[in-house]
Amino acid sequence: MKQFLSLIAFLSVSALLAQNPFEKEILQSKYTIDSIVATEKLLLYKREAAVQQSLKEGKITKEQSAKMLKEIKEVSELSTKQKTYKEGLRLSALIQQKATELSIDTLQKNATLDSLISTEPKENYIQTVQQLDSLPKPSLNEKLKTSINLGFGFGIRAAIDGKGKFSPASSVELAFTLNTRVHATKRLYLQYGFLVVGEGLDIKGDKYFTLDNDVPKLTPYGRSLNVSRLRSSYFTGIVGVEKKFPSKIRIGAGGYFGTITSAKQRIKYKEGDNEYDIWLKHDVKVNPITYGVSAHIGYGIIALYAKYSLAPLFKNSPNNVHPFVIGIKFW
Repeated sequence: MKQFLSLIAFLSVSALLAQNPFEKEILQSKYTIDSIVATEKLLLYKREAAVQQSLKEGKITKEQSAKMLKEIKEVSELSTKQKTYKEGLRLSALIQQKATELSIDTLQKNATLDSLISTEPKENYIQTVQQLDSLPKPSLNEKLKTSINLGFGFGIRAAIDGKGKFSPASSVELAFTLNTRVHATKRLYLQYGFLVVGEGLDIKGDKYFTLDNDVPKLTPYGRSLNVSRLRSSYFTGIVGVEKKFPSKIRIGAGGYFGTITSAKQRIKYKEGDNEYDIWLKHDVKVNPITYGVSAHIGYGIIALYAKYSLAPLFKNSPNNVHPFVIGIKFW
């Protein structure tokens, strides 16, 4: 390589002084060699950076890193010699034609490319490149310490301790969350944000909720009902921990706390040829506060999630009804 650099220096002077037919070809060869060397240096930098990143993430040991860096450097030097060899021979012929006293000892005219490369370095090079190419490439979100996510989820809401009084109904939520990386090697993230939630719970037995001395109770409506549903909306904050795997699998768990924004009952029935759809907005003492635990497991942008309310559904009810939701969420 030193001989090549000396050759390039010679060509730089020649470019200023030469007034001969070979000037153009000499300059072109110089630029070709400069381009090859610059490209190999850039490739070497990228591969060394990939190894350092793998070491930082704990995917390889320090010993493996040192060995790979050494092999990568050797391969880079060998590759540079290989790619500049042909151009070097051409330069040698041009310069000998102009200045016969200049000899290039390091470039033997009877040498071949294969003679410059031993089998073992070539095998190490191929193995090293394969290892680098197989490393998972972090997405843009993983490179950032904090990322912003918008999510949408829908599922089924049911109740525990309802004593058979309720049927499952729909649950939908819109999420705005932030993910902050707290451990790069273990790929752990702190997840926090807020949700806007709308949830239902169907009531069995042609009944609906009324108050008796400020205590909610189920009362017969007096008609055969097609729908009797308690609908409530919440604004909640969430916080939890999520772990991401290289296979794009993600698991997480956390909790939520929020307040109710609305609660009403929907009654639908048919009488003769007439259909009635009534919304009742009177207070039935739905708990104004909600809190609970949640968990999810997913792949990529889709996840199966579940959450359980530790707060009872009603404020003054002697029967503690605790809703839970199972559904699918998209980020």
